[in-house]
Amino acid sequence: MTSEDPDTSSLFLYEPTIIAQLADLLAPNFDPVVQYAAVTALDACSRHRAKISEVLAALGANLTHGCLLELFRRITRRLVENGENGGYMSGSFLTTENVAYDLVDAVFGLIANLSNTPTHCQILVGAGILPILLDLTQTRCDRRDNVSS
Repeated sequence: MTSEDPDTSSLFLYEPTIIAQLADLLAPNFDPVVQYAAVTALDACSRHRAKISEVLAALGANLTHGCLLELFRRITRRLVENGENGGYMSGSFLTTENVAYDLVDAVFGLIANLSNTPTHCQILVGAGILPILLDLTQTRCDRRDNVSS
């Protein structure tokens, strides 16, 4: 976490609702590239002490149906289904469900950053992130097998 510098302060001064607008881009009707950019920007915003609570609120991190857990649930479901159907991942995208590796990595990075403090970790656990993480153990793909072996 870093303190805010004048450039960042002026960004939030002229765009006070940018965090909420970025969270809105995580809806399922947006392209994975747009979602990746939004998750990356939210991750950057959450690294500022004064904005982490705003990021958590915008993502609905304390809610089972919040946009962060919904996105994480969709990604996990697609990864598990892709492995069960014998699909494979090539390049940056799943061949059957179009989930970008970059988006998966960005969501993991954001969750790791948000769970950095015990209070924020309890918020995520209370919202139900553990069952989703356990579902990820059922994924079968070349990329996961290479990392886990």
